[in-house]
Amino acid sequence: MKNTLLLALFLLFALTTKPLLSEAGSALEQVVDTSGKLIRAGLNYYIVPTSPNVGGLSLTSTGKSTCPLDVVLTTLDPNGYRGQPVAFQPVNVKKGVVRVNTDLNIYFAYESICESTVWMLKDYDNSTGQWFVTTNNGVLGNPSSKTVANWFKIENYEDGYKFVYCPSVCKNCYHKCSDIGIYEDQYGKRLALSNVPFKKLFLAFSLFFALSAKPLLGSANREPEQVIDTSGKIVRAGSHYYKIVSATPNLNAVGFAFAGVVRVNTDLNIELSYDLNCESIVWKLKEYDYATRQRFVITDGVLGNPGAETINNWFKIEKYEDAYKLSYCPEVCPSCRHPYMDIGLYNNKEGMHRLVLSPVLFKVRFERN
Repeated sequence: MKNTLLLALFLLFALTTKPLLSEAGSALEQVVDTSGKLIRAGLNYYIVPTSPNVGGLSLTSTGKSTCPLDVVLTTLDPNGYRGQPVAFQPVNVKKGVVRVNTDLNIYFAYESICESTVWMLKDYDNSTGQWFVTTNNGVLGNPSSKTVANWFKIENYEDGYKFVYCPSVCKNCYHKCSDIGIYEDQYGKRLALSNVPFKKLFLAFSLFFALSAKPLLGSANREPEQVIDTSGKIVRAGSHYYKIVSATPNLNAVGFAFAGVVRVNTDLNIELSYDLNCESIVWKLKEYDYATRQRFVITDGVLGNPGAETINNWFKIEKYEDAYKLSYCPEVCPSCRHPYMDIGLYNNKEGMHRLVLSPVLFKVRFERN
């Protein structure tokens, strides 16, 4: 028998006082993040439980076909993985802030193999008796009866927030009004409607919105710091004489070269320093692999031409402790949606170490060959 666990989703930002909606001329309260700053429409935020037993939010397939993808709570990661970032779009797109008790779209801020990453309420599932939150055909904007399943709300709850499905975009539509909770089955902890009282039957946990900020590129008068090798010399671009040396024992170095000036927190192409029997030796982030649930780094990229068509070809070097780390957080296309994550290692059954997006970073140094 399946175990059913309904968990109340509380979104923890900062302790605030809920305004009296009956006050004349009073606007609905603005939602704030964990630093006390206003949640802004279009920016990326992590929704992360503060409970020690759960992780963040992500997408997963829950059927025989790859799509659609349902919204799930990830398992706890000891390295602090926060799941995938989301963004918000209020029903009034001219408003740049997110307010409580107001219709809004929620979407994952990265590309998906499926058509949409916009949250929507799935049709009633007879096998489980649940209404799940999915991303099947979810669309942004266009408030009407055709999109009533795409609208959610954030409401105050105790010293935090909670997600609610109770759209106001269609006054004549019949729909359920319910809090969003968690239903656990063989696919994991899935977001679903729940009418179970929070304080009585729910194992309550808190979530917060943490801004998924891009790396600071420095002040207007200062360029990002240059990357140096193990001898203390500046890493030079265009020459095939560097190799990535892992700070992890028993891992071999990888020969490669850079294109462009090499500075920290700056978009760059990376190419191998030796020829392969392939058309390209330029690093590229591969599409999501559903067999392993990973996004691997491969060599099918192109040099230069920054934009939406080449967004998977751009990586960064960031300082980390006494060395560096590689990350995928391209800024070559400000309007593109993509994940922000460190580059780590994935060990397959054959013992091969593959570069992959990972919450467990791959600490590196650069050594002259």
